[in-house]
Amino acid sequence: DVSHGDSGSAFVDRSTGDVIGLVWTGKIPKSDKIRDSRYLDEIFKNRSEEIWKELTFAVPAAKIHEVLEKFARESTDLSDAQRATLAAWLN
Repeated sequence: DVSHGDSGSAFVDRSTGDVIGLVWTGKIPKSDKIRDSRYLDEIFKNRSEEIWKELTFAVPAAKIHEVLEKFARESTDLSDAQRATLAAWLN
């Protein structure tokens, strides 16, 4: 179960102990409309931004790593301290 305040918490593989993702907590308490499969079908089909407000996700650690790597590579205005922090996260 995920609840308000859990955003950023690690999802851990029980068998290995590896972090496999992070929690992205959506709206809590959930609105009544989120319990309607037609509504869910619609926001998925239309790639609605509402999905980020209504649902809770486990964001895969590999995707976070990919995005941070790209950000570090393409960002030109980072301080040395920011670059060092990103490098530490990526390692």
